[in-house]
Amino acid sequence: MLRNCHSRLKSLLILLGLVVWNVPASSTSKDADSALKAETDRQAYWAYQTPVRPPVPLLEDAFIRNPIDAFILEGLEAAGLRPNSEAPANHLIRRVYYDMTGLPPTHDEVETFCLSEDREIAWESLVDDLLVSERFGEKLASHWLDVVRYAETNAFERDMIKPFIWRYRDYVISAFNENKPYDRFVQEQIAGDELPDSDVPAKLATGFMALMQRDDEPADHKQAHNDMISDIVDVTGEAFLGTTMGCAKCHDHKADPIKQSDYYSLMSFFDAINLSHLKTANKTWYSDEDASARKNAEDAVSAAWASVDTDLLSELLQAAKSPEAMIQMGYVKDQERETSWQILPALPEDPRWTFPSYDPVDFKDALSPFSTPDHGIHAVFRGEKGKQPKEEVDYSPLTHEVKPLVLRKEFRLVSLPEKLIFYAQGRLLTEMEIYFNGARVYNGQATFRGGYVVVPFGSEEVGHLTTGKNVISIVVTPKDPKHGYWFDPGLYYSAIAPLPIDDLVVLNPGIIEDVYGRDFRERIEPLITEKKQVFSNPGNRYFSVDENNNTAPGRIHLRGNVHAEGPEVPLAFPGFLDIDDAAAEIPTEESQKVHFTKNRTTGRRLAVAKWLTHSQNPLTSRVMVNRLWQHCFGVGLVPSANDFGVLGEGVSNQALLDWLAVEFMDSGWDIKHMLRLMLTSSTYRMSVQPQEEGLSNDPNNRLHWRHNSRRLTAEEIWDTFLLLAGKLNLDMFGEWVRPKMPEAVLAGSSQPKNVWRETFGESANRRAVYIHVKRSIQLPLLAAFDAPQRDSTCPTRFATTVPTQALTMLNSERVNQIAKEFAARLNTNSTSIEAQIEDAFKIALGRLPEADEKALLSELCADLKEEYEIPQTSLLARVCLILLNLNETLYLD
Repeated sequence: MLRNCHSRLKSLLILLGLVVWNVPASSTSKDADSALKAETDRQAYWAYQTPVRPPVPLLEDAFIRNPIDAFILEGLEAAGLRPNSEAPANHLIRRVYYDMTGLPPTHDEVETFCLSEDREIAWESLVDDLLVSERFGEKLASHWLDVVRYAETNAFERDMIKPFIWRYRDYVISAFNENKPYDRFVQEQIAGDELPDSDVPAKLATGFMALMQRDDEPADHKQAHNDMISDIVDVTGEAFLGTTMGCAKCHDHKADPIKQSDYYSLMSFFDAINLSHLKTANKTWYSDEDASARKNAEDAVSAAWASVDTDLLSELLQAAKSPEAMIQMGYVKDQERETSWQILPALPEDPRWTFPSYDPVDFKDALSPFSTPDHGIHAVFRGEKGKQPKEEVDYSPLTHEVKPLVLRKEFRLVSLPEKLIFYAQGRLLTEMEIYFNGARVYNGQATFRGGYVVVPFGSEEVGHLTTGKNVISIVVTPKDPKHGYWFDPGLYYSAIAPLPIDDLVVLNPGIIEDVYGRDFRERIEPLITEKKQVFSNPGNRYFSVDENNNTAPGRIHLRGNVHAEGPEVPLAFPGFLDIDDAAAEIPTEESQKVHFTKNRTTGRRLAVAKWLTHSQNPLTSRVMVNRLWQHCFGVGLVPSANDFGVLGEGVSNQALLDWLAVEFMDSGWDIKHMLRLMLTSSTYRMSVQPQEEGLSNDPNNRLHWRHNSRRLTAEEIWDTFLLLAGKLNLDMFGEWVRPKMPEAVLAGSSQPKNVWRETFGESANRRAVYIHVKRSIQLPLLAAFDAPQRDSTCPTRFATTVPTQALTMLNSERVNQIAKEFAARLNTNSTSIEAQIEDAFKIALGRLPEADEKALLSELCADLKEEYEIPQTSLLARVCLILLNLNETLYLD
């Protein structure tokens, strides 16, 4: 708290111009009136210079196990301090288990380590085992997901689901378990779809672009777009560069050398992102087995088609070009094909699957009269190209009123296409609304040019369709009441190709017999049916970023106002980082257009990814090794992990940080290598015990004279309690789970019955990293122990001490249920309360109780049994509840 207050006071004084920047004395500004000198000082700030590996201090001391210890010891000796001795073995194993897996060791694991003959070999072996544990990725992912503000809903009033965004969480867990090089990890999140060797995991990583809060019905669409792109820029700066850039939205940064033009130039790299697609899972991938089955089924059908007469095939393909071909789908009685649309007197309030109250009416009756003072009208509906129209209406010049024509049609899809093209033949200017399964996908005017109107639908609109039965509804209103109109609609898979021929046969089985005869139909139908069955597997839906072809330059927003555009800014990277111009591979406008033509992306984000991970970038490696240090030691070498700038809290040991940053890059950005260095150091193994000199000279332990004690995180408490109860489900990956939410919490929601659909059975007992992260509601146990809601990036969690924590731990239904389940695990082979207390200690704390501890709890049980006649199972539940509340359970030494 004192550290945070000091940082805020320092920031305020800097902004008021009352103190100078924290730069080396040799470059500190001595001339307050020289703006140029002040700017030079800011440019010379240590964090903006490419790190160089410093020499390891040459010290002779038994404390030194690796270079980390040498740097730490050098700093301590300069301050007249000595490092603490090594922590007890049972504390060490518990510490490293939680830091690397988020779970405690078993009693047997503790005992084996404590009794090992060679503690050094045993420790290194233990560290290696934990780094390859599947639990490792889950633990480290929890830290990273805080940084990138991972949540599975959008916030705002509806707080709607981000479809399949949990695949990004799974990607992060897998990346850490596989020890994916950090530079690749960064590149995939920024531009996984643009990498030359892009694969499915790389595309999953671009879920990073969809994690922001998102208003699904913004009042100001331009502002909403700007806010989301700005959020991506801000989090990119904080997560990967440890740089807060938000001040530069409105003006040049007051402390760091970040110009307003820098901010909007960087923002331009992301401005082509198609934000309308963030609300859909717009991609699908198949397992190797499923992909092989699909190919085999496809090849079998293709081979059958290859055997038929090419002229007949051409005829069939020509038939597929009719607007009816995709609309008139499915079996009907006697294999007749349904060819009529329903014509409704009005669009129902709920235009989805059925229209029970509306019977099809005659086309002529559906047309309301309209004004034709100068012309008669010949109206045609549902005509087919090259054939006689099936419905015609003649009207003489009369004065009538126009009302909308409402059309409805059911159709079926074998598989979901990536896009659809709506075509209509007609004439005049018309207002048109189109609905897919009740969802409005188009609302605008249809201007017929050359007799056609074309409306393309991309993945967002197609996302409202399903395999199987669908409904399209169209409302057509002519804008000129003086003229009649005619309207002939149809859907295609694309603007060029008709519906794939085998899909057409499945959907219109009568066609094949008409063209080829019964024998061929009987031969090919089983193949197509098999293909249909194989292709009915929906695959794995996921989100991957999409772009439009926006290659326009960005503009400064005056005072941050998106509606007050200033001068243009070029596509450029911020100039305050020490990177050669040649290293910044900025795409030209022409290369962006070429890239978009080939890949449907501009290539801008790929340039950002390369810039972030370039060896000259002074921040990316420093920021990540600082996060790893924070993960192991509780506080980073730069405590303000998202802010390495002048307003940050400063570095406690720059030489060590730079050595680690260079070592990280030289190791191939190997995260596990860096963690192993930290965990095998003497610095990590120090005890938490206080010493008078240390508390006097370095009360905040910035020099690391001891290890920092910490409380378990909210997720660690959740997982530990389930483990102690014998209920923890260690299944990995997949959709989120929603454990039981207290009724009192649900009652505060706008939709108590729908906001949290509970998961039942063993799935509800999965690790906390798989619990649904909903921004508007949170499980009380997680909220009580400072789990963030992730509305914004969270580099360091609070560790509060508040009354609600004690109330939650003693009185909540969940913790008391855990205590009962924990008690049910205790020694069932003995009725001795003492033996069961011993068992409880071994499970909860990995040790046997001390004599006075066992005596105290035994006496408590005896008193409760005598005074209240409480059965032994309930007595044991109270003992277990006490153990769950111990500092030894909830804190790490």
